Amino acid sequence: MKIVYRTGDYTDALIKKGLLEQAGFLVQMGNQNFGSTEVALGMVDGFTLNVVDDDFDEVSALLKDIDQASVRDQFSEADDDEDTAPVIGEGYLPNKNTMFWLGALALTLFVVFALDLTS
Repeated sequence: MKIVYRTGDYTDALIKKGLLEQAGFLVQMGNQNFGSTEVALGMVDGFTLNVVDDDFDEVSALLKDIDQASVRDQFSEADDDEDTAPVIGEGYLPNKNTMFWLGALALTLFVVFALDLTS
């Protein structure tokens, strides 16, 4: 068996494994128990997808097609329309009332715990 795909994302590994199995390939997922542990630091190899040596080239081409299709799907015709393009940050800023009540809550908690009024 050869490693055909390597990732630190468990969901990505499961999706790709499922797609390959649906296409009729025998796929084994390696490092399933600890694949995401410290991948960025090089502590482990991440999640790996292993296939039979004979299927390696065909599966590699299929994975390349899958990745290209997912990139194409991110950019639809609706994204080209300027009227429907989202504004960055739109809808994510809290209103003034929310900020006031969060500040009041923080101040109350500070006073309660700083003055040890809980005992």
